[in-house]
Amino acid sequence: MHLELKLSNQPFWLIFSVSILALLNGICMAAERNQIVQDAVTLFNQRKPAITELRMAAETGDSESQFYFAEALRTQAQSMTPEALRWYEKSADQGDLYAMFRLAMRENDLCVLIGSCSKTNKTSEEWLRTLCDTAQARANDGDGSAMEMMYMITGSLGWLIKASAVDHPEAQWWLAIKYREGKGFFWPGQREAEVERLLRASAVGGYPQGISEYAALLLSKGDVSGAQKWLLKGVSMSYADAVGAYAYSLEYGKYYSVEVDLEKAYSLNLILTELDGGGMAGDMAAYALDGLREKLSARQIEKATQAALDWKSTHPPISYYPAKLEF
Repeated sequence: MHLELKLSNQPFWLIFSVSILALLNGICMAAERNQIVQDAVTLFNQRKPAITELRMAAETGDSESQFYFAEALRTQAQSMTPEALRWYEKSADQGDLYAMFRLAMRENDLCVLIGSCSKTNKTSEEWLRTLCDTAQARANDGDGSAMEMMYMITGSLGWLIKASAVDHPEAQWWLAIKYREGKGFFWPGQREAEVERLLRASAVGGYPQGISEYAALLLSKGDVSGAQKWLLKGVSMSYADAVGAYAYSLEYGKYYSVEVDLEKAYSLNLILTELDGGGMAGDMAAYALDGLREKLSARQIEKATQAALDWKSTHPPISYYPAKLEF
């Protein structure tokens, strides 16, 4: 009551100013949290050590960051540590299906063999039931990611087919690969056509692996201009595989009908060397740079280095775009 009286006696402009300042402060804090999360996930997707950054992101309460932090801890220890388990549970409690999956499948973890697994709020069987119930309910509502998760749980190709039908680009890529491996029944000639349709749909949906696979498929069929178009789409997304393929083509003039441009090849390889936390892209780029230095003048290298800086200012961070669950 006293507070209400005090506020009622204040000028309107003062009350309004305090409200605006509180609103702006909230917006700034949210923006800061989002930036922390974004920076941490970028490092994770570059396969760089990012325990500190991921911990900060997880502590903001973001469920996806909590999952990624748990993944980083588990990968680092090569086992499900108590801390990783705790963060998987925090993420799963917020409804993250991937965290639930790890908890449900932890009986296959190394900690079981060495007897170091920690107790959790739920058993693996209980988490599996929670995962199935949650994923099934979301799948029934048309969630393509949940349908894809149902495939991971059951192994039933029907779920990938359903996820593809609702234009989930990762599922479309995955289903295309399964068909290419011989899964499913097709009349002669239909299998290849369906693989191509799915890869194109995945590429159109913006899935990086789908884009690269579709570009390679078009190239194998002799559609060089179409292949180049999709390769450059992958490059525009800063997808490491596409950038590496383009840099190679620029250096040697092979594939995709790309003209030799050693300066541009140097720039792209220089960008790829940022991937020094794991994977092959960074090492291959460093090797390519050694050869390119012998072909370029000091001035050309200087220009190419500046071009790399300019490129990074207009493109997303270079990334492997790994699948969320890697086995």
